[in-house]
Amino acid sequence: MPPGRYEIIAVHTTKSNPTSLSLFFNKGVMAPYADNTFRPKEEVTRLDLAVVAARAIGLGDAPVSTLASSDAAAIPPAARGSVAAALEKGLVSLVGNREFRPAEKATRAQVAQALDGLMTALLRYNFAKGTLKDPVTGNPPQLTIEDTRKALRTYRVARNHAVYRNDRPAELRDLRPGDTVLFLNIGEVGDVAYIEATGR
Repeated sequence: MPPGRYEIIAVHTTKSNPTSLSLFFNKGVMAPYADNTFRPKEEVTRLDLAVVAARAIGLGDAPVSTLASSDAAAIPPAARGSVAAALEKGLVSLVGNREFRPAEKATRAQVAQALDGLMTALLRYNFAKGTLKDPVTGNPPQLTIEDTRKALRTYRVARNHAVYRNDRPAELRDLRPGDTVLFLNIGEVGDVAYIEATGR
């Protein structure tokens, strides 16, 4: 099979009723080195990061005639489509004098940017928005939110969480009823791990 995004559809039989199962996977996101080794301890270059990130969301490898970086000639022709796609989607950014710097080692911040872009493109973030109705209480703490359909919902706050209020780091106790909150749910039970609040 060539590299790409694939779907496997099967029927999983149970005692009571058959269940349809659909599984998506990507093949060829990370290619081996020329000698067919993986080298897990090797540092990742900005080129590696752009190619893997673009392939992970099903982009790249299409030939491009121009690239928006001033050092486009340093990017291997076979990778230019992936780099162009990664730049267009914001998975990676140009640095310095509009340079891509393909051989430069990727920083932790650049990897975080690529992962954030991947999660956004794949719609894997579970963000919700609403108005905080009550002070945050309980152990573990809980948020009661009125959502956009005027329904009240209660969410548990994850042990490890981050809170910002009016674009400044804050604590849960700083949140006020009436604050508009944008929050990120994680895990199977939907614990709130990240909260951005705005209010007076």
